[in-house]
Amino acid sequence: MIRMIDFIVSFLIFIFTIPVFAITYFFILIFDGKPVFYYSNRIGYLLKKTIVYKFRTMKNSELSQVTLKNDDRVTLIGKIIRKFKIDELPQFINIFKGQMRLVGPRPESYKYINQNNANFDYLSFTQPGIIDLVTLLFVNESNFLESEEYYVDHILPLKSKMHNKIYSDSRLSNTILPIFLTPISILFPNTVKKLILKYFIYYEYVDAEDLKIIKLFKK
Repeated sequence: MIRMIDFIVSFLIFIFTIPVFAITYFFILIFDGKPVFYYSNRIGYLLKKTIVYKFRTMKNSELSQVTLKNDDRVTLIGKIIRKFKIDELPQFINIFKGQMRLVGPRPESYKYINQNNANFDYLSFTQPGIIDLVTLLFVNESNFLESEEYYVDHILPLKSKMHNKIYSDSRLSNTILPIFLTPISILFPNTVKKLILKYFIYYEYVDAEDLKIIKLFKK
């Protein structure tokens, strides 16, 4: 049932966003030139390498796989696209190819797979997705990240810990909530983060040590 809801909602969103998709394509082509799309090697279901499609928002995204604070690689058009999460729209192609879901853990860079495979245990029982509660909790993480090393050493293990708890718990609300909260988070990100954090605390998806790190990203 969850998979059916996921696919139906994905199809409807894709149909309604076709005009946005087309406009974004031509804006990137005109102002930033080719390539319009960015193809990224990510960790997919069962730890298989998956090519994830995104609209290109950077001049050169090969230096670091995470967006850092005041990252000068992000183009002017890219900043606008990222603000409204439009850069994720091409990932509906991944959904229709059966590689991703609408709601699921964000696919991490494949370069991280050799650093600690235990971080990705959740991918043995769920597919990666475009949106989820953990993504919304860290929606503006790039405004605070100073280095890729900090992300790999602190944020990635924390996200993985929460993903393992959330996706081993077949609670329907874990799928439904991101669908409703994602558009709200574009305008009111802090309000959504507070709601999600209370939700995580209530269901014991986070503990006291986790909250110390999350606190840095609450503003």
